[in-house]
Amino acid sequence: RRPDDIRLAFAAARIAEQVHGLAGADQALDHLAAGLARSPADPVLLAARADLLAERAARSRLPADGEAALAAAEALVTRDPTNAARWAGLGRAHLLLGDRPAAVEALSRAEDLDPDARGVAALAARLTLDQPPPADRTVDDQDDSS
Repeated sequence: RRPDDIRLAFAAARIAEQVHGLAGADQALDHLAAGLARSPADPVLLAARADLLAERAARSRLPADGEAALAAAEALVTRDPTNAARWAGLGRAHLLLGDRPAAVEALSRAEDLDPDARGVAALAARLTLDQPPPADRTVDDQDDSS
């Protein structure tokens, strides 16, 4: 388990996701799976995986992808229940599945934890406007501090 192997998996995942759209998201998830095989509890890789699953769900609009995104987001909240970005990710996953009450609850929790958290206000506004989250953005893909 060399740290550079994990960083390489993360970098390869980000490149694949950005360059190749939906197919790239699948490639990126494969790269992250390789990194997680080396370090199953790595918080950066777990967060990147959750973001990519949400991205894939937003692009494909397939219920199975939404369920996978929701499971990943729930796991992150369980691991780090005081992280606003994790709760916002959970809100996004619920929103992708059309569960507005659960999305509102998760986003409210995110706002309670950190009123200035990136992405929370945008998702809350989308709920108000009754629009799905954008396919090309994650809630807080740069918040890897957990």
